[in-house]
Amino acid sequence: MFLEVIAKNLEDVIEINKSNASRIELCDKLEFGGYTPDYNLIKEACELSKIPVNVIVRHSHIDFYSSEEEKLEILKDIEFIKTTKANGIVVGVLNKDNTIDLEFLKKVIAMKGDLKITFHKAFDFVNDFEKEYEKLANLKIDNVLTSGGENISKGFEILKVLTSKNLYTKVLIGGGVTLDNIDIVKSISDQVHIGTAARIDNTFETAIDLEKIEKIFRG
Repeated sequence: MFLEVIAKNLEDVIEINKSNASRIELCDKLEFGGYTPDYNLIKEACELSKIPVNVIVRHSHIDFYSSEEEKLEILKDIEFIKTTKANGIVVGVLNKDNTIDLEFLKKVIAMKGDLKITFHKAFDFVNDFEKEYEKLANLKIDNVLTSGGENISKGFEILKVLTSKNLYTKVLIGGGVTLDNIDIVKSISDQVHIGTAARIDNTFETAIDLEKIEKIFRG
């Protein structure tokens, strides 16, 4: 099983490194779905962690249709992240018709260097999951983070379809993963992402709970 766990600060990074987690997703402002963290935090977290760290690159909580200004901020962030020990970036931008903004994504790919790339949960808002997933695979995007729509309990069938295609882009199931549904999730994909499920009281206001991460592993 490959397990990615969200961290919001250095304390989280330290705790997650004590677990069986495979990778960390580093985020700020999780109440808005995750923003690019402070540059100092990115640098320190990536130096400290023995587990690979992927950094979210995002600035707008309104929607996933980024302005030209935000796109420039995203590219600036990527240039900085390339100077750190980060493993990868987590990014996702849509067009107004809920298709993936391929033009901008290609700019990101051209700039990212050796960084791995995950297309984040903007994917949950596309109109045609199969078609957009194939676009990501054709661009050799490493992962797509998705719950098969805005509600994971309604997304399992979509997730089954996507994983059955066995394309280049790995389906990383995340967003609503809990101890109650982990067995179903793991029956679809061994690539799993958790956020609040790794916390003491299932909110981002509390600390990492190593026992819960272990339970996710055991199912």
